[in-house]
Amino acid sequence: MSQFKPRFDGTIQYGHVLQALILCAGILGAWFNVRTQVAAHDREINRHEREIQLLHEADFSIRETQNRLSENLIKLTAIIEERTHRATLP
Repeated sequence: MSQFKPRFDGTIQYGHVLQALILCAGILGAWFNVRTQVAAHDREINRHEREIQLLHEADFSIRETQNRLSENLIKLTAIIEERTHRATLP
């Protein structure tokens, strides 16, 4: 039985060039796709960060309004009690 030894052929065919070009095109396509996705994620992250900042500002504004309302309620209660007390005096 004869043993077959593969021989290396150093010639470059058009198929080899085509494979190399397709490989390069695939790598470039993947790179642009990843780059586009990263940019989209960056925009999404920036949008979420702006929303979080707005929510913090709104929360602060709500707490400030609640504090003012509480202070005004205390003052109003004191005025009502004073007037009620005056009305009950002979």
